[in-house]
Amino acid sequence: MNEINKEAAMYIRFRPGNYKELKSQLIGITKLAMAEGTTITQLYIDEVPVVQSIERPELQQLLQDAGAGKFQALYVYTKDRLARDDHQANTILTQLASMSVHIHFVAETLPPHSMG
Repeated sequence: MNEINKEAAMYIRFRPGNYKELKSQLIGITKLAMAEGTTITQLYIDEVPVVQSIERPELQQLLQDAGAGKFQALYVYTKDRLARDDHQANTILTQLASMSVHIHFVAETLPPHSMG
């Protein structure tokens, strides 16, 4: 799906101090968005240690902004960047799909029903 003329966001989660991981996700997402002709207008970055919950500041802001219609597409490196737990990740994907946000993963392909 081409997201030209739609607002798009990117979400990155990385471990504290692991700037190589941050850079890798940033480059991968940017390349995919550019290849699809999409301009990223919102950026959400969570620098967190071991992820136990989805109660991360930037992720929560992202969900709030998605609900407010601030973007229609979201770029994420992989599904586990949203949440390590599959149930939590699927809950987030379902929330975003209900807000008509289309998810684009850089390093994996999920079935269409999982991507909104």
